[in-house]
Amino acid sequence: MVIRLEEIRKIYRLNQTDVPILKGIDLTIDKGEYVAIMGPSGSGKSTLMNIIGCLDQPTSGSYWLNNYNVATMERKFLAQVRNRQIGFIFQQFNLLPRADALENVALPALYAGLGSKERKQRATAMLERVGLGDRLHNLPSQLSGGQQQRVAIARALINQPSILLADEPTGALDTRTGQEVLNLFEELNQEGLTLVVITHDQEVGDRAHRIVRLRDGMLETDLQAVLV
Repeated sequence: MVIRLEEIRKIYRLNQTDVPILKGIDLTIDKGEYVAIMGPSGSGKSTLMNIIGCLDQPTSGSYWLNNYNVATMERKFLAQVRNRQIGFIFQQFNLLPRADALENVALPALYAGLGSKERKQRATAMLERVGLGDRLHNLPSQLSGGQQQRVAIARALINQPSILLADEPTGALDTRTGQEVLNLFEELNQEGLTLVVITHDQEVGDRAHRIVRLRDGMLETDLQAVLV
């Protein structure tokens, strides 16, 4: 398995009051799965995403990521695990506006300590993989929304992560472009990549092979898709 969450709880302190957000989540995701995490606003899915992505730590419970217990890991080591194990895709792309596509994609490899030549080679290969081999030196402002999201996907893949974590990946895209991105997700999953998508969009959730639903900070349902 890639991800194992055991009794994950998250409590925030607000005006001297404890506010429970996650209330004992148990969840296992195996290598190569394509999972959608869904739920209404306030269900806890964004908090769960931050914990899965090692952007935040639980108040209590265990989180095993590729056999590392990251729930209690020091922040320095947590950042290293995050950089090497998880690729992130966000709704708003989060590209550097003054950097071209190649430079944006290469950035995580710089943080990982790769040399200039290898960074450029990897970034070029990733952009070619997502169909943007002819847009290496375009700035984000010179790319369509769908192309910017493809740059973001290439950036997420450059360090060869074991998990691709996407937060509302089609939220800023039109329907056709969103479908193209979801088609690319399916291709990546068929190649063996583990995908976890956070979404409120049922059409996006239906493209996954498993849907986990949260409500009021608890796991409500966990259903495998029926593949015809």
